[in-house]
Amino acid sequence: MSKVKEPMATYYSVPQITALKNRLKASIEQENNIEVLLQYESIMCPQQKPNYDETYFAGMEKNFECLKGAPMPCCYTEEELDHVILESEKSGVVDDEEINAFFARWKSLL
Repeated sequence: MSKVKEPMATYYSVPQITALKNRLKASIEQENNIEVLLQYESIMCPQQKPNYDETYFAGMEKNFECLKGAPMPCCYTEEELDHVILESEKSGVVDDEEINAFFARWKSLL
C-alpha cells in the first residue's frame, strides 16, 4: 500500500490553525533581531522578491545623482570597515540575484 501525501493542514482544526497563527504573530512582534526577521520573511513571503530591472536602477541613479563626483566619505578605519563588511556578508541580506544584477549594470556603465 502506497503512502498518500496529504497536506499537514488537513490534520489541524480551525482553532488549532488560529492558535498557530497567533503564536507566530506574537513571536514576530517580540523579535528585535533583523536577521531573524529577514529569515521569517524569506520563509513566509518567498514570492515577494524585488524586481531588479532597468527601472529599478534608473530610479536609484536618479535618487543619488546629486552624489556623482562627490568624494567618498570615510567614517571607518580599515579594521572597522573589514568588520562591517564581514558582518554584512554574514547577514545574507543581499541575494545572488541582486548582486548579479548590480554587477551586470555596473559592467554596462564601463
